[in-house]
Amino acid sequence: MNKDFRSKPEWDSVPNTIKSRLVQDYTALDKVQKSLENKKLDKNKVLLHDKWEDIERKKQNLKESFITSAKTVKANQAYILSIAEKIDEHRKLQDNLDSQIKDLRFQKEYITNIINDMKNFVDKYHIYEEFLEKVVEAEMNSGYNSVGAILNRFESLENVKKELMQRMKETLEKINKVKQEITKITEDKSNLLHTLENKASNLQIKIKEIKERRRIWELIVKRLKILIIKKMEESEAFKLGCWDLYKTVFIRKQNTAKRKIDIQKVSINETNLLSIDDTKSQLEFIQKSIEFYKEVLSIASHKNN
Repeated sequence: MNKDFRSKPEWDSVPNTIKSRLVQDYTALDKVQKSLENKKLDKNKVLLHDKWEDIERKKQNLKESFITSAKTVKANQAYILSIAEKIDEHRKLQDNLDSQIKDLRFQKEYITNIINDMKNFVDKYHIYEEFLEKVVEAEMNSGYNSVGAILNRFESLENVKKELMQRMKETLEKINKVKQEITKITEDKSNLLHTLENKASNLQIKIKEIKERRRIWELIVKRLKILIIKKMEESEAFKLGCWDLYKTVFIRKQNTAKRKIDIQKVSINETNLLSIDDTKSQLEFIQKSIEFYKEVLSIASHKNN
């Protein structure tokens, strides 16, 4: 044989055995698993980033919603108090109008009584007129001794009649004047009464409208309170979910040497944990931990290759 001939090393030979194929398959499978883990980490990072942005957006919306709701509730309370004051003012005004209407009705009744008294007074004067007519008729039927006596008696009765007629005329003029004044007062009071009744009716309508608006605003305030409670419950649920995720990552970071971790059995050092209310720091810790694991996995993959 030629002295310069050298045999190929064992590793340089073409693997034809089942063992070499298994090694190749295992190596390829390991690379695929590492690549899959890298893709999962990238996907988790993107999802976490999107979730973080969504959380910040929801947090801002929740903050704005709280501020708007607080302003709305405060404004509605002031508006409801204003409505209540207006209702009290309208109620007092209505009481005043009712009192004025009552007074006007009393005055109307008083004036009506005066009119009836004046009519009775006129009827009394009518009796005197009938009496004079009967006296003249009686004198005409009685006998006189001379024509002069009859004329004297006639003149005397005529003078009495003129005097009575003058008095009656003056009395009737006074009655007519009083009647006109009473009629004018009655018309004025009736118009005023009608105006007050219209105002009272309009006031009742306004009070009804104000009560309806007050009922609507109270319903709005009630719905806003329910919405605020719901938002607070959602915020609390999000905070607890973030807290659970943070504890999980915290435990996994403390046990990086293990492949599988039973979260329920691992004890947590409470002094190293963040506050349950510090949601922002918890999310930052989770994001940094994912970046750390990704970097470690990248280094491990690089060394294996």
